[in-house]
Amino acid sequence: MLGYGAKLALAGQISCRCPIVFLLYLDKMYKPMRDLSKMTDTVSKAAVGYERIQEVLEIEARVRDLPRSTARPTISRERSSSDHVQFGYDGKGRVLEDVSFRIEPGQVWVW
Repeated sequence: MLGYGAKLALAGQISCRCPIVFLLYLDKMYKPMRDLSKMTDTVSKAAVGYERIQEVLEIEARVRDLPRSTARPTISRERSSSDHVQFGYDGKGRVLEDVSFRIEPGQVWVW
């Protein structure tokens, strides 16, 4: 476009300002169209994100209580202690054996 406008300007058929003004108008028209295309891209990404969030919210939790599990006891505000604790996973050997501990009220116990 610029080459054709320059050719016409050099031939004296139009002034040299016309191609420049045309290009400036073209730039002013292009920017809103570019912004609109970016906006539609943003909206489509948001829609895909919303769909993914809905999928995640509809998935049931994979962690379930075993049929033989018992309810968690309520936490008391008194001293808690356990003596000679043993723990293992499905008969694959013990992970903890002969562990004793005492937790005072207000104390936080971290492994």
